[in-house]
Amino acid sequence: MSTDQGSKRVEGAILGACLADPSRVPEVRESIPDPSAFRYDRHRFVWDLVCRAHDDGRALDMVGLVEDLLTAGTVDRAGGAAYVSGLPELARFWPGALEADLQRLSAIADRRAIHDLGLRLLEAAKDPETPSAELIATAETHLRNISTADQASGWEDAATVAANAM
Repeated sequence: MSTDQGSKRVEGAILGACLADPSRVPEVRESIPDPSAFRYDRHRFVWDLVCRAHDDGRALDMVGLVEDLLTAGTVDRAGGAAYVSGLPELARFWPGALEADLQRLSAIADRRAIHDLGLRLLEAAKDPETPSAELIATAETHLRNISTADQASGWEDAATVAANAM
């Protein structure tokens, strides 16, 4: 499974779990403090709606959510009524499934952040006026800000890998 397919499945499963069981929203929110962990715009949009409904104390029922989207004219931004309505079917409910999905999403988000940092560093390195020390400092700073979810799967901390490579 490609990272894109894995990300889409995991993101959908997490959102589906929250829509099927709104009591899980605080747990997910604690694990995903930044909506940018969601790769897909429609998932970030749905997550924002879920969080707003939770914050307002409104019930998270599918009919109400789709009605809100239709009334606001934003149903297409969320992927369509059929897509949003199908999210709970993506949820996995065996013990530890949501926790595993949250860990996987964190690892995917970390890798995406490392990839994006690499692209930015490559672009900055093209400018001969940019000192190497500045590139290294930028890399170290950003890598330290990336969570270390991959450590649980045996991967080294991103900052350690970068320091050892220099």
